[in-house]
Amino acid sequence: GPDHLAEGRLALRQEQYGEALHHFRQLLDEQPNHAWAHHGRGDTLLMMGEAAAALIAYQNAASMRPDEGIHHAGIANAMQSLGQVAEANVKWAKALALDPSLTWMRDGQPPPDRVG
Repeated sequence: GPDHLAEGRLALRQEQYGEALHHFRQLLDEQPNHAWAHHGRGDTLLMMGEAAAALIAYQNAASMRPDEGIHHAGIANAMQSLGQVAEANVKWAKALALDPSLTWMRDGQPPPDRVG
């Protein structure tokens, strides 16, 4: 079948949020514990201004792959959008402890090319 993760990420880059959510949902229907599908939903929802829903999606990703700092960084970004600044800073510390390369994300820079 289609590569829903790649299709979802492409749709997200093209700001086709409904399309992106569709692909991430399809992937989660097949693999409910796919951390990157949850993370993609988080990214999409955050871009749509749905920070509370994005937070849940990122928390799902982090619960499946607690060792990957980028999921905790997603949580931090969502918390920041919700005005939970102190909590966001705690999550940033955790994210950067797991993956010191994530400073680009905190600084609001586009990501380096990375594979999920």
